[in-house]
Amino acid sequence: MAANHKRTRLDRVSKLQLEPSAVSRWLRQAFNGVTALHVILAIVVGALLIVTLRGWRPAFPYRSGQVPDRDIVARVQFEMVDDGQTAQIKKQRRRGVLCYYENRPLAIRQLGSTLKNKISPLLDEAPFEELTPAQLTSLQSLVPETSSTYTPSEALEALRTLFLDRGKLDNGKFDDAVKSVLDPIAERGVLKALAHDSEEGSQRQIRIFEGSGPEDATVVGVSDVRHSEIADRLPGEVAGQFQQRFESPASVVVARIVSNYFANQLPVTLSYQKDLSEEARREAEESVEDAKVTYVPTVSKLAEAGVPIQSEELRRLRAEYEQWVSQLSWGETLFRLAAFTGMIAAMYLLCGMYIYYQYDRQLLSNTSQLVRLFGLVVVTCAICRYSSPDPLRAEVVPLTICAITMTITFGRPVALLVSACIALAVTLSLG
Repeated sequence: MAANHKRTRLDRVSKLQLEPSAVSRWLRQAFNGVTALHVILAIVVGALLIVTLRGWRPAFPYRSGQVPDRDIVARVQFEMVDDGQTAQIKKQRRRGVLCYYENRPLAIRQLGSTLKNKISPLLDEAPFEELTPAQLTSLQSLVPETSSTYTPSEALEALRTLFLDRGKLDNGKFDDAVKSVLDPIAERGVLKALAHDSEEGSQRQIRIFEGSGPEDATVVGVSDVRHSEIADRLPGEVAGQFQQRFESPASVVVARIVSNYFANQLPVTLSYQKDLSEEARREAEESVEDAKVTYVPTVSKLAEAGVPIQSEELRRLRAEYEQWVSQLSWGETLFRLAAFTGMIAAMYLLCGMYIYYQYDRQLLSNTSQLVRLFGLVVVTCAICRYSSPDPLRAEVVPLTICAITMTITFGRPVALLVSACIALAVTLSLG
């Protein structure tokens, strides 16, 4: 017969168990797999919001068109590129560029031989009245009809007197005199007028080169290659060369004939090289360093009281703000980051408590719906950040679209609460 064991009161009390507390039940529920996933997702989204809205930086408080109540002065010393001054320096540097001209001097070097061929037929014994048509043509090319210094017959007489001994024309003295005059001109070249204006390069000097290429270009003065100024110098240069080599008084008249012929027949040998010159101008502009203006704290005025802030003032204020932010200490940065993180946590708590106790707690337990909600919030904040700067200033557009989308997807109460939190975060971070 089985023994009859009667339980005592002590045994019954020891087997009695109390119902788990609310905290215990919450902890047990919080640390199951789905809830832990949602908590991690919320932390990641919070970090994305902090990075997207740059929660460690103070907001930039100025907008285009804003009218400040007082003068805004610099808080820190900073430098700013002066675009106007830089453009002026580039313009001056462009004006000083030496433009390229290619020289083709063969026509000048052949001019002496051409002149010699015109003089040679005139040195026979025939008087002026008996000259052949070919001789008259040669003489007329040497002595224009408009010449008032000497007549054709006088010119013919001077040529025959100087070159009475034909060997003086052929023995090298004439060639040496002409070569001494024309070689420097051929080396530098001749032009009627500059092909570039004062905005495109120097008006005093240019670079010239022959077939060897621009690497061997030499610098010459414009006055040394301009046709009119060469023509003015020719009489003296030719007269000096002829007087050194010929002792006859007729050399004076012949020198005038030669200088007039050269002045009239001197060809243009310099051609403007636009591509090379434009490249030189571009290199000159690129070599210019940006001109900078230094602003002093508490002294330099960035914007005036009562005057709307325009783009130039806004650019100064933005540069000062960036410099001020860069000088914030680690302590100030961490303090702002902690404050912004606390605000995000408070918004999480507010929205979570409302949804859990007043709306539909299924929204918090449904992973797909929660991901859609978090994704919409992050995308909206990112678009607000990049659409807020002047002149766009369109951050209200993504906020409105977000509110409409959430109203359709999650209902009006959730849309109103979450949109208000997004607007608060965007306002505090972007200004």
